[in-house]
Amino acid sequence: MVFSLWGGPFTGPIFIYPFGDRERYLCIFNDDTAILVFVVDTISAGESRLEPKWNWPTDDFARRSLASRATNIVIQTKGIVRFPNTLELREVSQYLRSASGHQFRTASFPIWDLGICRLYWSKEQLINALSPDRHHYWPLKNRP
Repeated sequence: MVFSLWGGPFTGPIFIYPFGDRERYLCIFNDDTAILVFVVDTISAGESRLEPKWNWPTDDFARRSLASRATNIVIQTKGIVRFPNTLELREVSQYLRSASGHQFRTASFPIWDLGICRLYWSKEQLINALSPDRHHYWPLKNRP
């Protein structure tokens, strides 16, 4: 097992993107009052990855709030939980823009499952959650 995500009736993963190295996974998670975006990085213990410094999200309060909540969501991992860097955000955004409907649904989790009918977040909503200028823990389109 690479990692597990905690969930409940109103919380759970929305989208998981595996990077090409299969050691990093970007997760978009509905935490009921916040949309968390984080990377589960399964680097080996003692190994370090040189990551550029980044300041995402740009709002300090949102960054602290999202950071504290993301580490409580991921359970049973041998890696680390961290914010995505700019290159990772860009890669996933490009994937979402170009993915076919089938590819998108393969990486997405339904937010409502009635058996016959399943509802998913839209690509636009997920891209909005990955926005480099995100300022809030619930990324609404009209919010600054």
